[in-house]
Amino acid sequence: MLLHTFPYGQQTARIYSDQEAMGTAAATFAAEVMLSALEQKPTIRIMIGTGNSQETTIDVLKKNPDIPWNRVEVFHMDEYVGLSMD
Repeated sequence: MLLHTFPYGQQTARIYSDQEAMGTAAATFAAEVMLSALEQKPTIRIMIGTGNSQETTIDVLKKNPDIPWNRVEVFHMDEYVGLSMD
């Protein structure tokens, strides 16, 4: 549930009741952007962040039946730069 919105610079900040509500809202917005881009291009690329905070967003997004995933290239962002192989 969306609890509050307020301006933050040129953006709008949104406060949600819990992680599930926030993740669902993020997935809904991402799907809108993706579908809009897919109307103009044969394929699109997205980058998905890592971490537990992204799990709800990714779960909701991947279950969206309107997204033609065969036209989407997904990159996984991670923080491995500078870490040794061991």
